[in-house]
Amino acid sequence: MRPARVRRRGCSPSGRAGSAPSGRRWRRAPDADYLFLIDHSGAGAEIPAHGVELLTGKSVHGSVTVPDGGLAVVREPRRP
Repeated sequence: MRPARVRRRGCSPSGRAGSAPSGRRWRRAPDADYLFLIDHSGAGAEIPAHGVELLTGKSVHGSVTVPDGGLAVVREPRRP
């Protein structure tokens, strides 16, 4: 993931958000980008995303809800 795109998502390049409750990591694959979200605070979070949340199979348009103490994995269209 390019650092500029990471910063636009509100994250640092290390994948850890500054004061946000969720840890975020991106992985690139030939056909898609994968966004891994983990709530470390126990308070849940709304995180900007577009694609399919793979644990539920639901489409994501704008943001995904990471449940209290939970996680989400979003498959996003691959971007150059």
